[in-house]
Amino acid sequence: MLSVVAEDLRFSPTTLVAEADSAFTVELDNRDRGIPHNIAIYRDSTAADPILVGDISIGESRTMHAADPLPAGSYFFRCDVHRLDMTGVLEVR
Repeated sequence: MLSVVAEDLRFSPTTLVAEADSAFTVELDNRDRGIPHNIAIYRDSTAADPILVGDISIGESRTMHAADPLPAGSYFFRCDVHRLDMTGVLEVR
């Protein structure tokens, strides 16, 4: 399982690592009380090709998201609500 914390309008960590060709779960721990966040994974930073788009949840909350297997590569993730401030990289190896 991969875990990311949303707090103070930032993600921590900003780099996640998953195993290639294996399904995985992403847990979003939204610690920003009363603030909406989600986690969405895209093929690249253009965010034109979504892989997983989690529901928006209001903090404080934890949500789990199941992801299908991905080939090795580098992917982009963000909070769609705060798309400029909350971003990261998913490394699939």
